[in-house]
Formats: sequence, structure tokens, C-alpha cells
Amino acid sequence: MKKVKGLISVYLIILFALTFSIPVSAQRNTSSLDDPKRFGAFIDLLIKDQLQERKIPGAAFVMVKDGEVFYKKGYGYSNLEEKKLVSVDQTIFRVASISKLFTTTAALQLVERGQVKLHTDVNQYLEKVKIPTDQTITLHHLLTHTSGLDDSREGINVSNPADLLPPGEIRQNFIEPPVRAPGKMIHYSNTGMEIVGSLISDVSGMTFSKYIQKNIFEPLNMRHSTFNQVLPSQVEKNFAYGYRLKQGKNIVQSPLYFHGGAYGSLHTTAMDMASFMIAHLQNRPMGQTQILQPQTFNLMHQQHFKPSEQVAGMAYGFFTETAKGRTALFHEGRIAESTSIIYLLPEEDTGFFFVYNHNWLDESGKTLTQIVKDAIMDRYFLDIENIYALSQSMPTRPLEDVESYTGIYRSTLYSTYSMEKIASLFSQVRLQKNKKGVLESKSLFKQFPILIPIQPGVFKMIGSDKNVAFHESSQGKVDYFYVEGDTVSYERIPWYQTDLFHFSLIGWFVLLFFISIWGIIIFLIKRLCKKSHHQLLLWTGFIGIFNLLFLIGIWKYLLQPMMEEFWGAINFGVPWQLQWISMIPLITGGLALAVCWQARKRSKDMKWSFLTRVYYWTIGIHGIGFFFFTWYWNLVWPAYYIG
Repeated sequence: MKKVKGLISVYLIILFALTFSIPVSAQRNTSSLDDPKRFGAFIDLLIKDQLQERKIPGAAFVMVKDGEVFYKKGYGYSNLEEKKLVSVDQTIFRVASISKLFTTTAALQLVERGQVKLHTDVNQYLEKVKIPTDQTITLHHLLTHTSGLDDSREGINVSNPADLLPPGEIRQNFIEPPVRAPGKMIHYSNTGMEIVGSLISDVSGMTFSKYIQKNIFEPLNMRHSTFNQVLPSQVEKNFAYGYRLKQGKNIVQSPLYFHGGAYGSLHTTAMDMASFMIAHLQNRPMGQTQILQPQTFNLMHQQHFKPSEQVAGMAYGFFTETAKGRTALFHEGRIAESTSIIYLLPEEDTGFFFVYNHNWLDESGKTLTQIVKDAIMDRYFLDIENIYALSQSMPTRPLEDVESYTGIYRSTLYSTYSMEKIASLFSQVRLQKNKKGVLESKSLFKQFPILIPIQPGVFKMIGSDKNVAFHESSQGKVDYFYVEGDTVSYERIPWYQTDLFHFSLIGWFVLLFFISIWGIIIFLIKRLCKKSHHQLLLWTGFIGIFNLLFLIGIWKYLLQPMMEEFWGAINFGVPWQLQWISMIPLITGGLALAVCWQARKRSKDMKWSFLTRVYYWTIGIHGIGFFFFTWYWNLVWPAYYIG
């Protein structure tokens, strides 16, 4: 009874606070979205202040409404060195994953023409590559990011643009078998969208870039847009160079070239994006040729995968979320050189595009695009009824059921087949029930807001409009959860896959390896004193030293770059340092096997004390165990080629 009262108290406190905030919000929100000048004063102040505070060189913003450009503005510099100002009409930005919306639109053109079916195995359409699986993966799966395909950054970049694979082309060895059942959960996949690009090329008989140019850019009069990563000189002069802060100073970034590009190589201007937004909102471009029939636009904008009826899921290409009581369609893009967002509110016939030439994040991992989006929604799309939604959604199941959602969950945003697999240790969420009977996060690295149950399997994130859906397996057990509008799901994992278990295991290995180093010290002392000594002391010492060097190398050449560099450590392939380091467990594993073999042979040697036997067996067994540990994480040389 006390627990129930505690939960009710939480709801009453939140409702009380929200109720008294209504007049303040209403007074602040006196402007409606019908005056471009008033909106311009608001958005200019917001963006200029943010750019100055965050030391971001430049940005571009455009809003469309009722089939027309409502407001547009460029801010700051596209080139700091030349002091070149951003122009919404001419400055070309890389918009990364927003490219996927163009690829999706192109794929649905083929569906509309009857050349491709949404629910047919895509391997039937692919000519140059095939997905290595007996499971049926369809275009529907690829466009909703539910294909279950693995995704890796290994080897996607090249230093020389002459070595690039063009958009819509992908090497067979880049496509790994699916790691999850198709149609089970949302798991963002660049590989999946590049396969869609390959499908477009194969079915249309054109290169991907030519198809997009002819069927989207030209009809929409998008004259400053291209999927080509190497820009002509007359176009490159308008390119917005990317910057990163180093020691308080913006340093220009060299463009990163990556294979393919159907998933992320679009270069475009804010005004070209305005044409694309109007086409999607009005089902027609600005006085130009239609790129999709109205019913196909509607099909693209409908939600086709939802982990729960109460939680927004995936449309085709677009992510969806409930914002101020409205369904929003959006996609974000982020690379080392820029960050961008396209955000559509079909019910309001309104949308905006915002991009800046930096990859700045705040302490919570929020981009400036998200900050601007939230500010616009809070000011111009306040929904009073939505404030009371929490009070109208009281829990419908007993408080004790919250316990069934507790556990440790892991983000699906990691590669199963490459060295990047170890990143899964840094994206785990530990959910537990607190004293008030609601879910809170107690995680080593990733923090989540408090979650309050509002319906069976559905929770509300405190401080957000977002809902969280928990999915149950066919056995009736919770197996994953999904946060509305997120690019990934979070799988429930057993104790032996948790970060705490594996970090504890690493700590134990480190302790034993330090102990084993004494083997070399004792060996040298005995040799200097001309006392009897055994070669095994030297072997165990080498096991300890080399394995410690291996761990130091993995930290320096794999983990640190993964945390500090945008693309990580192996985007140009596995560097030579890691290749050499990854051979160490093979050597130490062999030494450990030899130690165990010698320890077994000498088990009846009366000269060996009980502690001596324990020492050799312990180091030997753990040396072998360390080899299998590193193999599991794809950190041994053959493992990341075999998978």
C-alpha cells in the first residue's frame, strides 16, 4: 500500500508542477507561426547566441509552411580562413544520413512503377551483391531499419578519392549475415541503406547518382545538390568546410571520403532542402514535376514498424516521434564536418531544415540541431492538452510489475563481426526500481531519465515528450526496449554479457598478469645467485608482460580513438599497430598451453610445492582463458576476419 501511495505521489507532484507552469508557458507563447519577421527575430537570436557560445563557425536554417519558404537565413562562416559567409542559396553542406531520405524516395519510385515489391526478398533484385542469409530480407525491412543486418565502420573510408566506390556500389565482403531476425526491432543500418542504393542501380539500369539526378534533383530544381563526394571546382568554392575545436580553437577538417554514399554522401544547400521538404509536405514540388504520387507519399510517411501502439516507430526512411501532440517525421545527419536535421510536421504543413559545419555535442550528447528543434516546438507548438496526458495515463497494472522491466540492456549500435564489438560495453543501461516504485538508470556510462509506467509495457520519460516501449518475446519475457525516435533498440542481456562482469574479468586478468611478472624477477634473481630455476618462470612472466602490453595497445589504438575520434579507429581498415598487437594473444595463449602441459608432466615432481603447482596451473589456465576472452571480442588477428 505504501508503494502505491508513493507512486501516486510522484504523479501528483509532476501534475501540480505542470499545472502551475501553464500560465507562464501560455504567456511566453504569445506568438503564433504566422509572422516571418517575428519568427526571424526569435530564431536569429537563438542560433546566433548558440553559435557564439559553442564556437561554431556557421549554420543555415530554412522553414517551409503551406507550400512556400516561410523563413531562411545563413549564419556565420562557411570558410573561416577566407571569412566567407554562409548563404542559404549557395553554401553547400554535407548532410550525412539525411541522404537516406532521398534513397528511400527513389526506392519508392521503383515500387510505384511496379519494378520492385516492398515485401519480396531483395536478393531477387540484386545483381552485383547478395545478402548472405537464408532468411527473407525485404525492401520493407531495409527502409524501416529492421533488417537485422550488422553494421561496421571498418574500412569504409579511403584517403585517396580515386579509390572510392561510388554511391550505390558496395563490396560483397562489406555485407555480413544478419545478427537479428528481420522485422524484430529497429537497428540503424548504413549497410542496409547502401544495399537499397545498389538495388536502385540494378533495377533502373543507371548509376545511383544519375538516377537521383534525373528523378529527384532535376524535377525539384535542386541545382546545387549531388551525391558525388569529389566536387567540381566551381561547386567546391561554395563548400562549407567542417571544423572541430582543439584547445579552444576551430581547426578545419579534411573531408572524409567513404565508400558508397547512398546512405550518407549528399551535398546540398538549405534552399534545395526546402524544395525537398515542400515536395513531401504538399505531395508536390514548387511548380515542378511530381516525384511521387500522393498515395506513395502517404505510404512513405505512414508508420510501418512500431514496437508498441503507444510509441512512435519507423516510417519508410523517416523516424517518427510525438511532439506536442503531433506526429513528426524527421531524420538527422552527423559526420565529422557537419550536423543537420530535417523535421516535418505534416499536420501543420510545416517543416524546417537546420545544419551547421561542426560536430558539437553538449554534455548529455545533445546536438545543436536538437536544441533548436526543441526551442521551436516549445515556443510555437505548445499543446495544453498534452500537459495533462500524464495524469490521464495512470498505471493500469500493479506496481509490482515494474520489477519485470528491471535489468541490464545493451544498445544495438555496435558491430558483431569487427573489433568494434567491444563498444557494446560502453552503451549499456542498467534499469532498477527505486523507492518510489519507478524505473531509474544506474549505469556505468550511459544515463537515462526516470521512467514512469503509463500503460502495460509503456513508460514516460520524465522531462521529455518521449515514450518508451518494452517488448515481450514469445515466451512472455521482456527482451528489449525502444525509445521513441531513437535509431537503436536496447536488448536485455544476461549477467555474463554485462559491462560489470567483463570489466571485473579484465581486472582479474590484470592482477594475475602483474603477479606473473614476478616469475621473470624470480628467474633473474635465481640465475644471478646461481640457484636452481625453471624455464616455466620465464614463460609465465612473458605471458603477463605481453598480455599487459596487449591491453595497453588496445586502449591506445582502439578504445581511445573510438571515444575521441568521430569515425573511430578502424574506419580506414585495421591499422598496422592493431594488426601486430592482435597477434599477442596467439603467442601468449601458446605459452599458456605449454605451461599447462609442463605443469601436468611435472605434477608428480616432489621438488614442486603445492603453491608452485597452483601458481603454474593458475597462470596457464588464465592465459588460455584470456585468449578465448580476446577471441570473443574479435581482438585476435584471425577473429576479426573470420567473425
